[in-house]
This record gives sequence, structure tokens and C-alpha cells, in this order.
Amino acid sequence: EPCQNYQTINKMTYSINEREPLFFVPHPSRRARIRTTEPSSLLTAQSIYMIFSNDRNELRQMYVNAWRKRGAKLPLEPLETQIAAVVERHPEYHKMLLSSEKAVAKDYSPEMGEANPFLHMGMHLAIQEQVSIDRPPGVKAVFGDLLEKLGDAHEAEHQMAECLVESIWKSQRDKAQPDLAAYLASLQALLLK
Repeated sequence: EPCQNYQTINKMTYSINEREPLFFVPHPSRRARIRTTEPSSLLTAQSIYMIFSNDRNELRQMYVNAWRKRGAKLPLEPLETQIAAVVERHPEYHKMLLSSEKAVAKDYSPEMGEANPFLHMGMHLAIQEQVSIDRPPGVKAVFGDLLEKLGDAHEAEHQMAECLVESIWKSQRDKAQPDLAAYLASLQALLLK
């Protein structure tokens, strides 16, 4: 079954953890692959971890700092380069990131029609990481086929992120490991649309 609309998923996940729903972001201190209890977990990645941090503002500040450093043409760490590249493709977030105190502290409410920009950008990073390490196996091929079909990597990431969010939401709802076969099937269904 094809993935649900990203905004719909955002609304559903927001009710699970109002502080920061199902939000993936690279952490600057991560250099090694994260270990999970499930070897084929969606969450296994070099620089991505699921945030249920005590300080979401610190994590959001990484986006602000990377974007400011990019604008000031200061040297960037590899992770900051990835973050800045994602931000660059989202001009609708540029102004928000430059008003850092407001951006970092704001609560985004889907009920008010607000998408969480940090969730959105974090999902791009998560998809990029999955594709780069082909985890779960087959995701890289799906991305390549979707890129060929759409001709736009950014849009391919958007569509794949919908599937990822839905898979994580179902996993959290069911209190179970993500169903990798179902996730991959939902990604493959994107090619049939």
C-alpha cells in the first residue's frame, strides 16, 4: 500500500510524543554505527539516532549553527555540510533558521497547520543515510529507480520520507521493531504510482 501523506503522518506522530515526534537527526558526536537490538533495524546508521533527548533545543541548534556557518563561509564539519545542504534545498526555512532563538524554542503544532521543519529536514538526513549504507538492504536500489522515475532527488527523498515516518509510527504504535519488509514494500509501491 502506498505511503500516506506526510502531513497526515506528522499529525499522527505528533500525538505520540509532543516534544519532538519521531525525529531523526545526525548527532555531531556520532562517528560509529549505532548498535540496536535488531541487526536490520531502520535505525542503524553512521550518524543518525532517534531523538528523545532531554534538550531538543540543543539538537535544533545544530541546524541553526550549520546554516550560519555556511552563510559565513566558515569551515564545516562533514555532518554540518550534510545539514547545510538539506537546509539549502529548503528556502522556506532559511529565514526561520536565522532567527535562531525563535526557531529553536518554537513548538510546531500540526493542529495549527504547522509542519515541524526540524522533523522534515531530519527525515531527509535519515533517508540519505539509509541510501548511503543501503540499509535496509534494497533501499538504495529503490532510491535509484525512484530518482530515475522522478528526475529529482529531493522529491524522491520526500516520497521515501513519508514511508519511513509511517513505518516508524506503526512500529511505535504497535510497540514493536519496525517491519522492514513492509517498509521496503511501501517504498517499492512508490515506483508503481
